[in-house]
Amino acid sequence: MTRIAFLLVAVAAVTGVVASMAPASGHADDEAVPIFGIKIPPGYRDWRLISVAHEEGNLHSFAAVLGNDVAIKAYREGKLPYPDGTIIAALHYSHVPSEENDKVFGNPQSFVPGPRMTRIAFMLVAVVTVAGVVAFMAPAHGRADGEAAPIFVTTIPPGYRDWRLISVAREEGSLDDIRAVLGNDAGIKAHREGKLPFPEGTIIVRIAWSFDSSRENNDIFCKLNPASCGHPQSYVAGPPKNGVQFMVKDSKKYASTGGWGFAQFDDGKPADEGVLKTCYPCHQAIKARDFVFTRYAP
Repeated sequence: MTRIAFLLVAVAAVTGVVASMAPASGHADDEAVPIFGIKIPPGYRDWRLISVAHEEGNLHSFAAVLGNDVAIKAYREGKLPYPDGTIIAALHYSHVPSEENDKVFGNPQSFVPGPRMTRIAFMLVAVVTVAGVVAFMAPAHGRADGEAAPIFVTTIPPGYRDWRLISVAREEGSLDDIRAVLGNDAGIKAHREGKLPFPEGTIIVRIAWSFDSSRENNDIFCKLNPASCGHPQSYVAGPPKNGVQFMVKDSKKYASTGGWGFAQFDDGKPADEGVLKTCYPCHQAIKARDFVFTRYAP
C-alpha cells in the first residue's frame, strides 16, 4: 500500500474542497451540519480506515480518518488530484487513560477514546486539486492476504484492511505506538449492539504504527497559531510497528483459550510460539467482556 499523508483539515486553507464540521454526536447521518449547510454523508461510520493520529495542545484528541470508496482508491493508488466524489471524514475523540488496560500492563501507558466523539470534519472534493491537505495513509504491513499464519489461526483473514473501524488507541512505554482496531461484519455488529459473548465467526484485528511527530502538520499549526510554534502537537502513524494481531472466535476450535484463536504477524511472518502463548493469559484479565479489551468508539 502506498504511503500518503495523514489528513489535516484546515478549512480556510483548502482549495477546491467543500469542508464541513459537525459537533460531537447527536446528529443523524442525514442531518444538516453547521458549515456551508452540508449534510453529514450517510453511512460514513462504515467507511474504511485511511489512518489514525493524535493531536496534543488545545485539541488533545484521537483522530481516525475514514474515506468513501473513491477516497480509499485514490489514497491506495497515490492518485492526485483526488477525483470528484472523494469524501474524507476525520472522527475526533477525547484522549483518556484506560485504568482497565493499565492494570494489565502494570503501568499507566494505555490511552483510549473517551465516551463521546468531540467533533467530525468532512472534506468533499468538488472539482480541482486539494491544497492544504497534509496527508499520510498508514502503510501496509508487507504481506499478502492468505499468507500462512502461526499457531492458533491458520491463515491471515483476507481483506482485513478493508474492515470497519472499532476504535483507536495509543500505547506508551515499550510499545510506544498508535493503533487501530478493525472488525469483520460479525465483529462490528456485536460491538455496536453490545452483544456478549461475541458470536462465532467474529474476527478482530489490531494494526499498529510508530507514533511519529508530523513536521508538516506542526508547521501548519505554527502558521495558524504562532503561540504553538516550537511545541509539537501533531502525531501521525509512521511505519508499521508491533505486528498485526488477530482474534478469531471459534468456540470449538479454540476451546482451550476461551473460544478465541490468537495470531500475530511481524513483517508478514508469524510470531514465534513464545509470543503467542502470552496472548490468552493477558486477555484473561478481561474475561467478563469475553476476553476483548477494545470498546466500540461511536
